[in-house]
Amino acid sequence: MAALYGLADNVSPKLLQKPITTGNPPKLLSGGGGLFSTASDYLRFAQMLLNKGELNGNRILGSKTVQFMSKNHLSNELEPIHPGLPGKCFGLGFAILIDDPQSYSIGSKGEFEWRGINNTFFWVAPKEELVLILMTQFSPYLYYPINKEFKVLVYQAIIG
Repeated sequence: MAALYGLADNVSPKLLQKPITTGNPPKLLSGGGGLFSTASDYLRFAQMLLNKGELNGNRILGSKTVQFMSKNHLSNELEPIHPGLPGKCFGLGFAILIDDPQSYSIGSKGEFEWRGINNTFFWVAPKEELVLILMTQFSPYLYYPINKEFKVLVYQAIIG
């Protein structure tokens, strides 16, 4: 597992947790929610979602299941459910972009995402046939908006 960095004096980066090797497995007490994965497996998971449940010719989830998961499941009274996510609603496991101007960020309506506790992010943009993954291993969460900058740079590189 990658090292975790944070701030020592609200300015300087500091090592908060040393890398964990396979010879020294963690206890995994699930302080941030529980996903423990490699970057390549995380990418495969996101690619499977983009492919509507299929990965490398294998059906993992039904296409209707992925479609159902990535649709809004909140009533109008609950939107936006999270003040840090304007223009977004929630499906079953993801925040979903429903109003890109209101979100103050470039994106495609219908894209869905999730954010991890140590500034790990993934986005699936079906209209763009695009998967974005950013894994920074930095705490505190959203101290620096690298996720927004990364997403803007990727979307600005799209031609067509």
